[in-house]
Amino acid sequence: MPINVERYVHGPSIRADLMQEGFAVLFRAVDGFDWRRGLLFRTYAVHWLNQAFRSYIYNNGSTVRVPVYLQKAMKQINQARYRLGDMDANPMRIAEETEIPEHIVSVAIAAGAAQHLDRRRLQEGRRRQPTRRPPRRRGRRRSVLARTRGRLAERGA
Repeated sequence: MPINVERYVHGPSIRADLMQEGFAVLFRAVDGFDWRRGLLFRTYAVHWLNQAFRSYIYNNGSTVRVPVYLQKAMKQINQARYRLGDMDANPMRIAEETEIPEHIVSVAIAAGAAQHLDRRRLQEGRRRQPTRRPPRRRGRRRSVLARTRGRLAERGA
């Protein structure tokens, strides 16, 4: 693929899904490409791939499905909170800063809280998984019987 999938990967299982999505979109890009427009195919394909990857992440990025307009609003709200220097700013102040209606700010903040709960639940689930066993030592290990024989041979000699 002409772009790096790693830019969009935030988990191990999403890489294969993104690659599958990318291959399907490349066929769509081939069908719609017109060389007479003066674009390189790579430029045209990268546009389609970026659009498909963003769409896939918006739709399948978390267990709780948040509409795209709320995700974009959450991004603007987080940027406004950062600019204001107050992560607990009230929705009216954020609405003035971002020029987004106050009711949408309230809904986006609630949706963001649901996503944070979802992430926390996933992190707790990861902690509960059993730890991996340490790797086996390479090479031959002497059995207890062989070590005992060796010690007896040293004493008898």
